[in-house]
Amino acid sequence: MDINPRAVDCACENAALNGVHITALLSDLFEMVKGRFDLVIFNPPYLPLSEEGDLEKAWAGGEGGIKVVDRFLNEVADHLTPHGRVLLLISSKMNLDELFSRHGDFSRMTIASRRFFFEELSVVELRIAKEE
Repeated sequence: MDINPRAVDCACENAALNGVHITALLSDLFEMVKGRFDLVIFNPPYLPLSEEGDLEKAWAGGEGGIKVVDRFLNEVADHLTPHGRVLLLISSKMNLDELFSRHGDFSRMTIASRRFFFEELSVVELRIAKEE
């Protein structure tokens, strides 16, 4: 799913070229998504910019770089199976303390990290925290 129709078309074309069957949706996050999933992978726009053009939406994550991720985390639990998980790309450019303080209902574990000259990117696995 993507909010950009060109990204949806590109995903479909790439899948077809590689003999892979996918369903790609034009959707603002979970707006058009039905059902529950064992795994949701999200590479969000995360740069701390507030630009609103169609192209800029691919990387501009709003104030603190967390506007879109915050919305995603508010909605994703309704689309996960009981043992479902999320793989989320995060950046050291994001206000991660604020983001994760708002979403303490998820446990998280870093799966992989890579440092670049201007930021560190990590993939974190999120699961809905179980109450003991």
